[in-house]
Amino acid sequence: MHSRDPQKNDSEFQKEFDAILKAAAASNATANFTGFVFPSANYEGREFLAKCEFVLAIFMQEANFRRASFEHEANFICVTFTQKAIFNSAMFKQEAYFHGATFTQEAGFYGARFKQEAEFSDAKFAQEADFQRAQFLASAEFRETVFREGDKLSPGPVFSMAEFSHPESVVFYKTNLGQALFHNCDVSKVTFSSVEWRMPKGGGRRMLFDEEVDLETASDLRVGRNSHDERDYGLIAELYQQLKKNYDERKDYWAAGDFHYGEMEMKRLHSCSRRPWVRWLHRNLGLVAWYKYASSYGESYLRPMLVLAIILSVFTALYPLA
Repeated sequence: MHSRDPQKNDSEFQKEFDAILKAAAASNATANFTGFVFPSANYEGREFLAKCEFVLAIFMQEANFRRASFEHEANFICVTFTQKAIFNSAMFKQEAYFHGATFTQEAGFYGARFKQEAEFSDAKFAQEADFQRAQFLASAEFRETVFREGDKLSPGPVFSMAEFSHPESVVFYKTNLGQALFHNCDVSKVTFSSVEWRMPKGGGRRMLFDEEVDLETASDLRVGRNSHDERDYGLIAELYQQLKKNYDERKDYWAAGDFHYGEMEMKRLHSCSRRPWVRWLHRNLGLVAWYKYASSYGESYLRPMLVLAIILSVFTALYPLA
C-alpha cells in the first residue's frame, strides 16, 4: 500500500482500501491511509462513513472525489496530488483538513460544501484552485497558503459565487491574492491579514485581478448584449466597495483608499451609451473623470494643492489687468 512501484496491482490495492474503509465504518474507528500511494483514485459519489486519515498520501493519477460524501473528519494533511484533484460538489460534514497539501495541477472544489472547519493553511496550489459556488458553513483558514502567481492572466484561486456563512471566521493570512477572483462573493467581513493584492506594472495602488483576468477563464465578468463595456465594471465596483468597507472597519485607511480608487475607476469606465464618442466623453471629460484629475478620487492631497496654487497664480496675475 505504501509502495511507489507504478506497476503494482491497482485492483488489489482498491480491494484492500475498501476493506479498511468498511472495517473502520463498522467499528466506528478511523480508516487510516497514512502514507498510502494511490495508483488510481476514482471515488466519484463515494460515501466515506468513517473518519479518514490520508496524511502524507500520494495520488499518482487524477484524484476524483466528485460528489463524494465524508460523514466524519477528512484529513488530507501533507497529501500530494500529482495530477488533478477533483472535489467538485463534495460534502464534508465534519472538519476537512488540507494543511500542507500540494496540488501540482488544477484543484477543483466547485460547489463543495464544508459544514465544519475547512483548513487549507500551508497548502500549495501550482495551478488554478476552483472554489466557485463552494459553501463554507463554518470557519475556513488560508494561512500562508501558496496560490498561483505570475505574468499570465489566468486565475489562481477562484472564489466567485462562494458562500461564507460566517465570514468573520474566514481568514486569509500571508498569502498572495494577486490572481484571486472574488466577484459575486461577499467579502466585506472576511479577514485579510498581511495578504498581497495585485499591483499595476508601474506600481502604486492595490487592485483586483478581476480588472485584468482573461475573460475566457472568467465568464461571469462578460457583459450582456445590451452593454458595450469591455467587462462587467459594475460587478467589479461592487467587490471594491465591499473591500473598502472591510478595510475601513479595520481602520486600515491606506488599503481602503486604494479600493475606493478602484471602485471609482470602475464607475468612470462604465457607460450605458452605445456610441463610442459618448463613451469617450464620459470616461475622459465626465464629472467622475474630473474628480480623478483633481484629486485622484480624494486620495491625493498634492493634486488639490497644485490646482489651488495654479488658480491663485493665475488670478494674481490677472488682478492688475482687472
